[in-house]
Amino acid sequence: MVLDANGRSHRPQGLPAGVAGTFDGGGRTASADDLTPPPAPADAWHVEPLKTAGAVGPYGAASSTGFRLTRADGTTITVRDAAGDDSDAGFYETRHVSVGTPTVSIRLDMDGRPDVDADRLARIAADLEAYRIRANRETPRYGAPIERFEAAGADPGRLTVRPVHGTPPARPAAPWKWADWNRAREAERRAAADGFEYAHD
Repeated sequence: MVLDANGRSHRPQGLPAGVAGTFDGGGRTASADDLTPPPAPADAWHVEPLKTAGAVGPYGAASSTGFRLTRADGTTITVRDAAGDDSDAGFYETRHVSVGTPTVSIRLDMDGRPDVDADRLARIAADLEAYRIRANRETPRYGAPIERFEAAGADPGRLTVRPVHGTPPARPAAPWKWADWNRAREAERRAAADGFEYAHD
């Protein structure tokens, strides 16, 4: 206890308990290294290296390496680089990129090792998914829904996209409606075989 010249007690002056600059006597006892870091942003990429492989055969030597990018929304980008020295074709170097989401897959086969713009590839996949949703809203009578898109090309901005249709509606019982049902199946077969061209800047 603190007494002044007149014998009166005083409590020490200062900030109230719990305010910055004071200590809480019942504070934490664990060390600061058990703090949980903030979660990564939803659009952050996690990088995982892939196993490197190599071989020497009768036609020359070849090797491959790569990495995989994953994101919290389920988008996965796998990059595989291959290089070798073929006895007939000579030295070659290629890059294979696969983009996957629950409803869109993209495969790119490119010469050399061009840069991979993961954010751009994710935007292309999202754009194709938006188109798939719009197309399913306009599904013709007796048409089957588009379950997913499969795209391929050598340039992410120029792709050939093929729809994969789901289960069609049951064939109508009335025989005079069978022709319309059959036309819907034929249109789906043509779409899957021919695909459509997709351009993205």
